[in-house]
Amino acid sequence: MDCVPNNPPFRKFVKSPTNHFLVAFFLLDSPSATGVGWNISLPMGNRAFFPCPVDGNPEPNITWYNGSDASGTVIYRGKVLDFPQTKESDTGFYTCSASNSLGTPVNVTHYLLVGKYHKSEARQLVAASYLCIFPSVRVALSYCQRIC
Repeated sequence: MDCVPNNPPFRKFVKSPTNHFLVAFFLLDSPSATGVGWNISLPMGNRAFFPCPVDGNPEPNITWYNGSDASGTVIYRGKVLDFPQTKESDTGFYTCSASNSLGTPVNVTHYLLVGKYHKSEARQLVAASYLCIFPSVRVALSYCQRIC
């Protein structure tokens, strides 16, 4: 007697080297947030980027909007919104909206503040921002949280 799921998106047959068939099951899942939005403050001319921390199966389509919600003009499509050289006009909210064929879209909003700083302040601000962006750099987490 064979036990085979009747729904093709949930199954995949794989032939093993010994000519036996293995059945692998794949679960479909609506988009869900796997993280939160970031607040980044940087001096002009520095690189900034925002990931869209979402997951889902099938892989969600990600759309970025300038603003605190998923409406208006689309500014980018993709997992990471990148600012190679920030300028003051980049200051604002940025929202990624993730959707797939299941469930409702999930939105995550980030905030970027770009300003003019004295050189010593700018170095401290850039260092602190990167500590917050890359928490794997283990330093005083409380210091990072106070700045971010």
